[in-house]
Amino acid sequence: MVCNQCIMVVNQIFLEAGIQVKNVQLGNVETNDEVNDTTLKKN
Repeated sequence: MVCNQCIMVVNQIFLEAGIQVKNVQLGNVETNDEVNDTTLKKN
């Protein structure tokens, strides 16, 4: 991500969707569990 604020916002969006995040980098989010299309569509 470009800055710490961007990283915090991306983390917050994933947490609100119930998806735990391991790592956030420019253009890439690594999650603790596999996230499939069904999970993404629910949120």
